Amino acid sequence: MKKIICICNILLIYMVMLYPVLVLFGNKVRIFIYIWEHIFNNNALIPLMILIIFAAVTLILNILFHALAIKNGEDDLFLAKSNYIVKLIEIPAYIVIFAVGVICALSIFTAGFTIGLAVMDLVSLCCTGIYACTCYRLLNNKGMLTRMEYVQYSVLSFIYCADVIAAFLVYRKSRSRLIK
Repeated sequence: MKKIICICNILLIYMVMLYPVLVLFGNKVRIFIYIWEHIFNNNALIPLMILIIFAAVTLILNILFHALAIKNGEDDLFLAKSNYIVKLIEIPAYIVIFAVGVICALSIFTAGFTIGLAVMDLVSLCCTGIYACTCYRLLNNKGMLTRMEYVQYSVLSFIYCADVIAAFLVYRKSRSRLIK
């Protein structure tokens, strides 16, 4: 289940990235024209609803995984490594979403995209933050993180850019403590 959660977290942010690109450039690139006409029937609400449903399912899966992992115990080193890898893989999507959001904020007609992107970014950050908190909690339970470190890293996992640094530090710390 943990691999499915990782894949869902990655897919979510890339789906968020793809939606405005598809809407804004749907009539300029051949592949987007084909997708827009043959899959979505020129209706922008269909991919938006797919995105919202996928985001809700991913959030629910992360919450369920958190509860089950704390109850049953999981491979905490795998979680630390996968959390770090997921955060690294998501960086290009966040950069594109930020750039599109800034461009859309320049016009009053596309300001709604900026707000929508910010909300979906927050949902994605919540999903990866919950996954990270699961990892940090398990590491705390095994004595690899102190209570204070667990709280600090958990808070950092819900802050942009700091989440990647926290994931790296925790993975490095858990790996070095495991080797000792």
